[in-house]
Amino acid sequence: MYVSLHNRSAYSFGTALTTPEQLVEFAVRHHMPAIGLTDLDGLYAAIPFYQACRAAGIHPIIGAEITVQCGPGGGCGTGFQPVHPVRVTLLARNITGYGNLCRLVSLRQLREQLLRIEDLREHAQGLICVGGIAQPFGLAAEQLAGLRAAFGEDFYLELVIHDPEGTTVARRLAEVADELGVPVVATCESRCLAREDHLLLRALSSVGTLTLLDQPHPDKPVGTWHLRTPDEMQRLFGRRPDALDNTLAIAEQCDLRLDLDRNRFPPSSAPLGRTAMQHLRELCVAGCRWRYVDTLPQKGIGGKRPTLDEALQRLERELAVIDEVHYAEYFLVFHEIVQYCRSQGISSLARGSAADSLVCYALGVSHACPFRFDLPFDRFLNPERARFSKMADIDLDLPW
Repeated sequence: MYVSLHNRSAYSFGTALTTPEQLVEFAVRHHMPAIGLTDLDGLYAAIPFYQACRAAGIHPIIGAEITVQCGPGGGCGTGFQPVHPVRVTLLARNITGYGNLCRLVSLRQLREQLLRIEDLREHAQGLICVGGIAQPFGLAAEQLAGLRAAFGEDFYLELVIHDPEGTTVARRLAEVADELGVPVVATCESRCLAREDHLLLRALSSVGTLTLLDQPHPDKPVGTWHLRTPDEMQRLFGRRPDALDNTLAIAEQCDLRLDLDRNRFPPSSAPLGRTAMQHLRELCVAGCRWRYVDTLPQKGIGGKRPTLDEALQRLERELAVIDEVHYAEYFLVFHEIVQYCRSQGISSLARGSAADSLVCYALGVSHACPFRFDLPFDRFLNPERARFSKMADIDLDLPW
């Protein structure tokens, strides 16, 4: 039995062609019980992939491909000079692992430097690591030891064959893994659906690297990178049945269940003993005083300036709807973003239907008075819209 674990999707922009739906269709067509999605340094397609898998009766395996510094300062082994980065694939075993994967992806995107082995070790819980090996080959044993120290029994050495030379490299890596007692797993990372898609993949990578179609470049894939069928993998790795069996063993360990039936917002920064809704109301009342008592009227066209009592009456109506649809944390997140922008001298501007909300105006998220321009809150948010899971979006523009 073989399960394809290492697959990039078209959401890894400029490096792959396969859509999440095509991955799922491939698994169904070839009777795979599960299939993996591992985009580069991100979880861009995780949710549509998860939903497509559940709809088709396929077990989803969500992960990401992360590049890690391996050498002095990177914590991968000791006593050797800097080498090429190590590319590892991290798969979420459960919701804890998914949370740690999200944190690692965020760290990777926010840092200019690559992640270190120490970062992986701090967020290893709930994750399975399928690791590759950087060149030179002679350092393979030391790199393996560093990765295994971070993940313990949840570390597997990845065997891939993309070209004839890959067969020899995979055989040597398997020998090193056997000496160290590290389990191996056959993956053959895919970036396109079928063999006939390779020309299009070459064209895509040429655009991304600004090179001619047949011009070599370190970031252009060489060899075959299509989704391999179980029969193809059997021909490539028939002498290492354990490498194929371990794909199923890993798939069985990954049991990630995402609750997508309700909105989930970051926890609010409400003071101790105060709920998110109570904190939001306090901020909005203070904001109304700031807008309609402490601040001079806006100049230019528009309607009347309300009294504080009129503003507070509308505020309570809006807050009642926000409380009913459980969006308090959502508004508090935007308040925190705007407050941070203001403290850093960064301009911000809310547009669209969010400007219809007095709550947004009181929080400083928008700058258009809904009284002055006669803007109806119901166009932005109402219980009927929330009942159909139509998220009320706040478009916030920031200078680049």
